[in-house]
Formats: sequence, structure tokens, C-alpha cells
Amino acid sequence: MKEKYLEVATRLFAKKGFSNVSLRELAGAARANSALISYYFGNKEGLYGAVIEAQFAPILELLQRFENAKASPTEKLQAYAQGVMTIHQRHPFVLQFLHSELANPTPFLNSVIVDRVRHAQKFLYATICEGIACGQFRNDIDPHFAVIAMVGMLNFYFLARPITQNFLPDHATEDSDFIQQAMKIFLQGIRRDDRE
Repeated sequence: MKEKYLEVATRLFAKKGFSNVSLRELAGAARANSALISYYFGNKEGLYGAVIEAQFAPILELLQRFENAKASPTEKLQAYAQGVMTIHQRHPFVLQFLHSELANPTPFLNSVIVDRVRHAQKFLYATICEGIACGQFRNDIDPHFAVIAMVGMLNFYFLARPITQNFLPDHATEDSDFIQQAMKIFLQGIRRDDRE
């Protein structure tokens, strides 16, 4: 039943936001007693926190894969991009929750979302700095801005998919096509030119 509540709550909170979903609505959608919310999660806030945690936990799981990885900075960035695609495919509401939290913050914006994003930022920043230090990436780029550019490129496609799909040719409809092209564009921009 706990998993059922998480599934139902994820859809309802993503669609309507935290404050616009009632306990009665959650219980009705789950076809269960609302007392079970208190039993499993303490209250509506606890349920919402569990949903937010489930949506953003994959970021940490993705970063853990790189802890002992023997890979070049380019390989790490490409693997990270593939991981971002997988997160969006498995958690299609993650950006809706991010947008909702930015527009109407709850305590979970800082305690969960900003925390997870900060971990990703640190990884990407360190990886880009590593690439600059070893001569793989240009030394005239600011790693802070490069991180924001990469994150923006990767996530905007998934955020604006209902719009962007209208601009893509029929043969370019796979998420992996976009990720591959976005990383080619990004890496071309930061890669060191040996002629410099």
C-alpha cells in the first residue's frame, strides 16, 4: 500500500502541486483509507517529502557510479548525460517537481532538491576542471558557466518536449539522438583545439 500511495501521490502532486492536493483526494485515488498516510508517512508533508526524495534520489545514484570510475573527463560527461536521459525516462515528473518547487517553494526545495543539484554541480565542475588541467578542455572557459550550460542543454529538451518535438524531423525522435547531439555540440565548445 505504501508504494501505491507514492505512485498516486507522485502523479497528483506533479499535476496539481503540493497545496492543491488534499488527503481525501490522495486516499480516493489510492482507493485506501487516509489514515494509512499518517501510518506510513506521518502526514501529507511526509508523503510529499517521500515523493520528492524518490524523484531526486537518482541524481545521487548516478553520481555514485563515478566515485571510483577510471574514465577521462569526456567519458564522465558523456556517461553523466546518458544518466540524465535515464532519469528523465524513469522519472518523467522530475522537472515538473523542480518547476513547482521553484515557483512555490516548500522546505524540500533546499533540503532535497538543492542538495542533490549541488552534488551534481560539484561533480560536473570537478570533471570540467580535471579536463582543463589535463589539457583535454580549453583553459579559457569558466567551469561554473560550462556546468550551467551543460545542465541547461540536457534538461531543457525534457522540460520543453511538448514544444521541441514539433521542431524535430520524424527520424530524430529518440531521446538518445538528442543526448548524443547535445553532447557533441557541448564538447566541441569546450574541447581544446590542438592548434591553439
